[in-house]
Amino acid sequence: DFFDIHTFFLRGYPYNEKVIFEKTEKSPAQLMQALKKFIEKRVTQTHLDEDLNTLLQPSDFKKIRKILKSEVLMFLTDEIVRNSR
Repeated sequence: DFFDIHTFFLRGYPYNEKVIFEKTEKSPAQLMQALKKFIEKRVTQTHLDEDLNTLLQPSDFKKIRKILKSEVLMFLTDEIVRNSR
């Protein structure tokens, strides 16, 4: 879920690199790069609006709807860079 990804990064939750590899056969950087490409190509504002509209209170939805995609992409980019070092 897109909102969960955002919350995960926003709160700084750790992830287990071994579990990522076991489930995807990719390193965290590879997985996040693939996820970033997918989001850039396939996730539209309409998708986000439809998914989030039922999950959030109207005031919360209004606050986050326009920044969610850009922030998730920023978090993924930062994590890709961090994992590539």
